[in-house]
Amino acid sequence: MANYEENFTKAGFTVIKRCTLETSPANPRERAEMIVKALGVGREQIVKGMALSAKGSPLTALLPTDERPDLKAIGRVLGLELEYFPQEQIETIFGCTLEAFSVLSAPQRKIAVAADGRIFDQEQVVIASGDPLVELLVASEDLRAFLGGDAVRIVDLESARQGKAGLIEPRVLKGFRDYLPDEMLPRQVMISTITQ
Repeated sequence: MANYEENFTKAGFTVIKRCTLETSPANPRERAEMIVKALGVGREQIVKGMALSAKGSPLTALLPTDERPDLKAIGRVLGLELEYFPQEQIETIFGCTLEAFSVLSAPQRKIAVAADGRIFDQEQVVIASGDPLVELLVASEDLRAFLGGDAVRIVDLESARQGKAGLIEPRVLKGFRDYLPDEMLPRQVMISTITQ
């Protein structure tokens, strides 16, 4: 089986923890239970990947493991007609089998990625490596940077299901401060005065 962990580490990112499962899980729920026991993480930190087709072009969608796939909601948010990628072609196009589907193959294979915003609200997430027995705990910021940063389409599936706007509203990242014009303009004047 393919293991894309090396792609991630060669790009300069660190795997916080890796775990080898005793058996290959039959479904995402069983996979989540095994990972919770093995890594001691919460279910909300476990990410599942989906192989989708947008008018024949491959697309990887990342969802929290407990999220039920809703292609209509995802498609509405992205403005695309989506369907599941033909299972017999997944390994050829995405580089890994369905039971070990890994988003880590996306940059190498130039596959677009869309992700539920809740994934990047977590500090650390668990992703499949491409090997059905190996799971990786990584920093969500590292994962996003590895996948191309702003190239990752972030979607708000909860709002999409409720008929609200599909894209996540802009917000300040955790650990960063937002300076509004009332604060920023005097600050810039002061800094330029000191600089001069």
